[in-house]
Amino acid sequence: MKKIVLISLAITLSVLMSAQGKMDNRKMNNPRHQNRECFQEALNLSVDQQKNIASIRIESRNETKVTRNEMKTIREEVRKEQRSNNPNIKIIETNLNKMTDLKVILIKNKISTRNDIMTILTPDQRKKFIELKEERLKQCGTNMKMNNRKNSNFKGIKAERRGNNDSRNHRFNNNMDL
Repeated sequence: MKKIVLISLAITLSVLMSAQGKMDNRKMNNPRHQNRECFQEALNLSVDQQKNIASIRIESRNETKVTRNEMKTIREEVRKEQRSNNPNIKIIETNLNKMTDLKVILIKNKISTRNDIMTILTPDQRKKFIELKEERLKQCGTNMKMNNRKNSNFKGIKAERRGNNDSRNHRFNNNMDL
């Protein structure tokens, strides 16, 4: 009996340690993480700059998380109202307006974070940062073109749906018929 317990404990520990190792590797192999390290190396950031930028990102991430959680809650309320037998359009519109306001907050947060980071950089680092961003956008544009080719059939279906109903709220209008 003791042997079975010890063996199962050993197996459990090995599985947990293996999972932890995979999580660490996944974080290190994350393109965003690698991209951040490349930027730090290319910009030759000082230790103080790295610490300041890290604190700005943490603060921004926390603000973003709160806003996204609010959006998720509102989105769930909208879906719940849409699925009800007698949906209240005023409630749906109010919640959609709240979601729009939260999206604006997210965009402003992103811009503010970028500006805060730019103030930490020296003029030469800013110039290099802009060059790196433009280069990355060109690469992303190429990748997006490839993805668009793969998803072209799906986009055609979406375009057909839009063509059938020109109003912005066509999905909302279609759901009302159910």
